[in-house]
Amino acid sequence: MLSEENMRSVRFNIYDVTLHADAIHRGGGQIIPTARRCLYACALTASPRLMEPVYLCEIQCPEAAVGGIYGVLNRRRGIVFEEAQVGNYIIIFFNFTCHFSLLFERDWENLMSLNDDEVLHRPVLIIHE
Repeated sequence: MLSEENMRSVRFNIYDVTLHADAIHRGGGQIIPTARRCLYACALTASPRLMEPVYLCEIQCPEAAVGGIYGVLNRRRGIVFEEAQVGNYIIIFFNFTCHFSLLFERDWENLMSLNDDEVLHRPVLIIHE
């Protein structure tokens, strides 16, 4: 509706209908355009919103790549809501759980390899769709 896409998972409850007495005035050519305008007006008055699609993803990377990960996520509107440090004293890994914009999903590999910071070891990215 707002972006001229088909509406999905929408239900309209019609409680009462008054139709014309003559059968000639009750055809689809009379009812469908009127119902379409009415349902369109109902959908607009319901305060629709456009939402950005996001992935829930988990990223695992070595300690040296943490700054680069945050840099890429900040540039691409990623939101980290959980960070955990795992590993032993020799090798330390960080696990991030974040929301990542679906719009930038194709650029993820390029951004991680072209980041100017220290050498980024290829992070492991797990996407939960």
